[in-house]
Amino acid sequence: MRNLLRKCLQEQRLLLFVPQVRDLEAVQQSVVRALPHITVNTVHAGDPNQLDKIAAFRAGCGDVLITTTVLERGVTFKNIAVFVLGAEHVVFTESVLVQIAGRAGRQQEHAANPVYFFYADYTVAIQRACQQIKRQNRKGRRLQSTV
Repeated sequence: MRNLLRKCLQEQRLLLFVPQVRDLEAVQQSVVRALPHITVNTVHAGDPNQLDKIAAFRAGCGDVLITTTVLERGVTFKNIAVFVLGAEHVVFTESVLVQIAGRAGRQQEHAANPVYFFYADYTVAIQRACQQIKRQNRKGRRLQSTV
């Protein structure tokens, strides 16, 4: 995964989703150990600095923001790749995974930014989310070609 992180970070910043708040610190430490030259932060719904951290990341501060589903919807960051660790976890339903994937490629010039689901078990939620995302992307390309 280190090589994939490195490759993504050459071209965009990264939102890295984890299933639970208790996962944030361990994942942050792993990312920092793997790539010590990058800036990594964490945010979750109960974080007293949540709004400041989100605003700073939106302003371009930091390379990786590790988060829970608090950033599943309602936020837009420019030029973002998305990783979902533990995508098989019950918190990552089909609709949540689709919303999370929607954080990537929100600008036309970055429409191809990647989304990766990492999982131990390929769940129905992951399968259906991937199918829905592919359908929506095909529809978006068709609509774009008619404009």
